[in-house]
Amino acid sequence: MSLLDPEECPQVKLPAGTKVKLISTGEVGVIICGWIDQVMDDDYYVAFFGQSFPSGKPSDKPYVLRYAGMSLEIFDTTGEMNG
Repeated sequence: MSLLDPEECPQVKLPAGTKVKLISTGEVGVIICGWIDQVMDDDYYVAFFGQSFPSGKPSDKPYVLRYAGMSLEIFDTTGEMNG
């Protein structure tokens, strides 16, 4: 895999800081970073907090996992899904 100049890379759909929900489990998290993979799909590292976002500082560290963009939905602060 070769690294591309960031200006030559396609933009991912979800920028860092976007709140998301994993479709398969309902777990919620925040996008840490995203990139376009070799087959032109968007991939993301997501810091997950479990089934709900903490209010204030989390008591436990979030766990970070990699997921394809198609498995995530944008989580609106009202709790509505905007996939």
